[in-house]
Amino acid sequence: MAKFKILPVLAARGPFYWGLAAALIGIGVFLEEALSHQKLVLSAEYKIYRYYRQVSPLPVQATRTVVVLIDDVDYWKGDLARRVPIKRKYLAGLLRKLAAGNPQVIALDFNLRSPVLDGTLPDNKDYESETADLERAALEVAQKRIIVVLPTTVGRDSGGYYYRHPDVFDHLEQRNANISVGYIMPTVDIRQVPLQLPMRGGQALDSFASAIVRRVDDSSLRYLAGEAAFPLGTFMDQKSFKKVIPARRVADLSDDQLSRLLATKTVLVGAAWHDTAYGAGKYVDLHETPAGEMPGVFILANYVEALLNWHFTKPLGATLSRTTEVVFSLAVAIGLASFRRVAAKALVLAGTCLAIAVLSYIFYQNFGRFLDVFFPVALIVVHALFENQRELIRDAHRYRHEQSMKLHPL
Repeated sequence: MAKFKILPVLAARGPFYWGLAAALIGIGVFLEEALSHQKLVLSAEYKIYRYYRQVSPLPVQATRTVVVLIDDVDYWKGDLARRVPIKRKYLAGLLRKLAAGNPQVIALDFNLRSPVLDGTLPDNKDYESETADLERAALEVAQKRIIVVLPTTVGRDSGGYYYRHPDVFDHLEQRNANISVGYIMPTVDIRQVPLQLPMRGGQALDSFASAIVRRVDDSSLRYLAGEAAFPLGTFMDQKSFKKVIPARRVADLSDDQLSRLLATKTVLVGAAWHDTAYGAGKYVDLHETPAGEMPGVFILANYVEALLNWHFTKPLGATLSRTTEVVFSLAVAIGLASFRRVAAKALVLAGTCLAIAVLSYIFYQNFGRFLDVFFPVALIVVHALFENQRELIRDAHRYRHEQSMKLHPL
């Protein structure tokens, strides 16, 4: 019966109060959607994600990938001689050597885009011979039934369709079925695992990660086929990748040693040198992620691990997500409107914070995301505090008026 006593209290707030509350919830949901991909908001969410990741029972170690890093020693002191673009002859030699370990996949995470995007200059003449050597190496490795995955980049036209930029290797995947290509454009929200993009002309292009997974075990890709939004993958920090090998060490290993390290694995080769000088500046290709800053090759390895191990979730649909935000915000509004005393409102706010923390963890564990209700709840709280202040002022005026009437009766 006690619950019916709340109804008159809520009704007494009046239509203006509830109309304004409804408008503020709508504005809050809109802000949540509009600002969800802004850097400041994403950075805050990544930090919360990091905390939940630490207390989560989800796996914390990579099992399917090996990362080969070209670091400062190779780039600033070694054969690479700090050159841009990276020496493709070096990549060719590294590709041949890694193939001796009989991995299942070797993927090169480097920019191999042509210098002119309209295709009029496929490659600079100074680099043509070493580009040809890289092409030969890729074909040699592919003939050994080892999958080679090469990177490409994409653009987007005015109609919203993606198109592939020209590459220095000129559609090498068409010459051998064991060579695949995937785009390396990151998603705005790093937690989203990029999959296929619709291309101009009706085809689809795999992401770098999905191009790898498609050749290893495509069951997760078939499960995700047709989804309107990319899935949300779990994220491991850099230390979770136990098999990380400096590129310079590869040359010193025997074929047997390489086989013990790489056999049947997916090998991703990427950059991890500093951008200014040896040990100076930031790492190249560095990105902020839910697990802290890390080079791009570890982000790609995270995506591959998530897809191969089914450590991802389908995102909540827009309708369900917004409905959840509205219902939760409305519940907070009702809770705050049910009490006039400040202490009671403080308890409601404390309960709201606790509920957000608990529900966010549940959402993280089951849906890979948080309960995104900050903006609507914040506006409702401000609305409630403002109305509470108005009530206090009205009560003070009423009290002074009553006292005045007692002292000076008509």
